[in-house]
Amino acid sequence: MINEHFTVISNNQVYSYSDILVFLEKIVRQQECDAVFVDPYNSLKIELTGNGNSHDYHYQAASEFLTFSTANDVAVWLNMHAVTEAQRRKGDDGLPIAPYAEDTEGGGKFVNRADCFMTIHRKVQAPDHNIKKTTELHIRKVRETETGGMPTPIDDPITFTMNTSHTAFRINTTGEELFHGIDKKFEDYKTYNFSANQGFLSDSSVPSRSEETNERDFEAQVSQEEGVR
Repeated sequence: MINEHFTVISNNQVYSYSDILVFLEKIVRQQECDAVFVDPYNSLKIELTGNGNSHDYHYQAASEFLTFSTANDVAVWLNMHAVTEAQRRKGDDGLPIAPYAEDTEGGGKFVNRADCFMTIHRKVQAPDHNIKKTTELHIRKVRETETGGMPTPIDDPITFTMNTSHTAFRINTTGEELFHGIDKKFEDYKTYNFSANQGFLSDSSVPSRSEETNERDFEAQVSQEEGVR
């Protein structure tokens, strides 16, 4: 079931953003792709060349992810960490407050390039168990508000709480569940039979049978296109 909906890139190696984009270009040629989730962006390898600096490098990365998203009609979500100073800020309850968009590592460049920016925050050290289970969703930016989306008020995020079985979230304001669990015994879903792509940039990688088939199809398609040219 999971194999039908997800392609997982192994994290056994450290990749740069350009490595990820090369692989994504390959994926969208082989199969239908709706969205990409990079988690976290901050863990990717930085490849500075010449007199380049990290500011320009990350701005270029954000721009290239945006270009890939627009060109292929694929949603690209980058999961980012906040800077240390943001993690030190405490609210009246003595617990860390949600970081602002500009608190992202790398600064406002990622906010500037993004169509939408969200902050997900939990107070995991709260002594109150209900607060500990509550997730805050702050919508910091929505580029196209004409379609109905909009940022949340700065002090009034969307909040939802995980249920006792850890299988669903319930919106606090309405009590509505965000999704319903699969109507089967949990035991049937304890084993997830899928393998991450092993070292897609390495010549020594051994693809699965389905990957080998996709690779042959992809190479045949490229050869055919070159022949037409």
